[in-house]
Amino acid sequence: VHSLWTGVEKAMGPALIAHPVPFTNGKGVFRGPLGDWVAAMMLHFSFDFPRVQQQQRDKKWEVFYSKSLAGQTLGVVGYGGLGSGAAERAKQFGMKVLAYRRNPAKFSPDGVVDQTFGPGQLNEMIGQSDFLLLATPLTPETKGMIGREQIAAMKSNAVVINIGRGAVIDEPALVDALRDHKIRGAALDVFVTEPLPQDHPFWTLPNVFVSPHTADRVEGFTVPAVECFLENLRRFRAGEPLLNLVDKSAGY
Repeated sequence: VHSLWTGVEKAMGPALIAHPVPFTNGKGVFRGPLGDWVAAMMLHFSFDFPRVQQQQRDKKWEVFYSKSLAGQTLGVVGYGGLGSGAAERAKQFGMKVLAYRRNPAKFSPDGVVDQTFGPGQLNEMIGQSDFLLLATPLTPETKGMIGREQIAAMKSNAVVINIGRGAVIDEPALVDALRDHKIRGAALDVFVTEPLPQDHPFWTLPNVFVSPHTADRVEGFTVPAVECFLENLRRFRAGEPLLNLVDKSAGY
C-alpha cells in the first residue's frame, strides 16, 4: 500500500496497522516547492511586504528599515524530508539553522544544521528562533505540541510557519498571541479544520498569512509523487527494500 503524500494519519486505520502489508508514502517528494514556500514566507515577514503593499494602496511614500535573512535563526520542528529541504534554503541565505527531532540518534551531520535538540529541549530551541518551522507529521505525540507554553517561549519578533499539520499547534493559543502581538506573525498552510471556516480569526488577523494547503502545489507537482510510487512498485516486484517505509506504530 502506498500513499502519494507525506501525511498518512487519515489512512492509518486499525485494519491497516494490524495487517502485515508494507505501507509506504511520498516522504520528501515535495521538499523542493515547500522549501521555496518557506523561504518566501521568511522574506515576506523580514522585508515587511504587507506594509509595502499597504503603502502602495495608500499611495504613501514612507521609507522604513527591513531586515536581511542573513544572521537570523530558523528553528525546525521535524527535521525530515520537508524540514531539511527548507533548512537548506535557509542556509543559502546565511541563516543559522536549529533542528528538533524526537529521536536525536537519527541526526547525522549534513553541513546545514548548526545545533540539534531532542526531547525536553523544545522550548530552549524555540526561544532562540526568529522563525519556527513546523514540519512534523501528526501523531498522538505531536498533536498540540506547540501550545501556550511553547508560544510563550517565543521571541516577540518570532514568526511561526506551519507546513506540517494544523493540529500540531494549539490554534486558540496562537490566535491570542497574534492578537496581543506577543509574537510577530504566522504563515500557515495547514489548519485543524480544512477548508478554514469562514468565521475563523486567522482570516482577518493582519499578521497572519493564510494559504489553502497549496504550498506544495506547483506545476507538475504530482510527477515526483507518482515516480516515487513507480520506483517502489519496481522494488516490490524485485524483492528489494522499499523507499519511505512507514512505521505503523509511530504513525509516520
